[in-house]
Amino acid sequence: DKGITKKFLKHERAKAYREEYTPDCTRGHCYACGIQRKEIFGHLFECKINKTVNHPKESRTIKTATERKADVLQSRTGRKFRMRYSKVEYGRYISHLDLIRVFERTCRRANIPALYSEGFNPHPKFSYAPPLTLGFSSESEYMDIEVEENFNGNLKELFNKHLPEGIHINDVKEIILPVESLDNTIQFAEYEVELPDRSVNHSEFEKELESFLKREEIIVQRKTKGKIRTVNIRPYIKSIQFKETKLHIFTEKVNQRTARIGEILDNLFPDGHQLISSVHRKRQLVSLNGKKLTPFDVV
Repeated sequence: DKGITKKFLKHERAKAYREEYTPDCTRGHCYACGIQRKEIFGHLFECKINKTVNHPKESRTIKTATERKADVLQSRTGRKFRMRYSKVEYGRYISHLDLIRVFERTCRRANIPALYSEGFNPHPKFSYAPPLTLGFSSESEYMDIEVEENFNGNLKELFNKHLPEGIHINDVKEIILPVESLDNTIQFAEYEVELPDRSVNHSEFEKELESFLKREEIIVQRKTKGKIRTVNIRPYIKSIQFKETKLHIFTEKVNQRTARIGEILDNLFPDGHQLISSVHRKRQLVSLNGKKLTPFDVV
């Protein structure tokens, strides 16, 4: 027992709820915490047992939530970067949630001073493009990262030195002006589906593909919050082209909704995916003034 009273602790708890700060008593007033009752801690304070101690009346300044948020943003400024990375080989078997953990751990191992969110459960200020289906590869995955203002290192080299096999940072670009999140910005995606040459009859498959694209509705079932609902994904399929042994599938986001590549393949190959060798995401694009640009082109 160091002598600190319950009354003082309750008083400090109430101040904490009001987001008020108690200055260091060694540099100002004594707050009558009770430690004075224990003479063995006399070297920690100047006030003595028999000395009358008055608790100073504190002025309370109430700030709105917007003002408090502005204070936090002003005290913790940083730099924001956009990175393009690839998922190939063993990296394509890392799920999106595991990938988030991979980048967080890599950031710590590389001593990259990432900025963290406020609150009871702070996490690094990373944001990602729409997730890729497990088992599929990609050369055009994107993420945004915020670091401290005084950071001058090479993000590409630092990340690639510690990332696991199959995950590689290809490009890094600093974001100067405010931009929307990647999830809201990206509107188009292009996939390349490899088909084994022997398993596909080209003439028959082209007829099936033409019939598939003429359908007005392609209904799939999605499970959302424990409920099953039906979705027509045909408006989100912009085009499908068949060249040699490869399918080039181009999807579009409409009203923040799009088709999942797995749903398209399930309907295109109802007998199973044994006809598919690999699925690779080639590009993710943004629409700006009628032009299709990469997420790098808009920062």
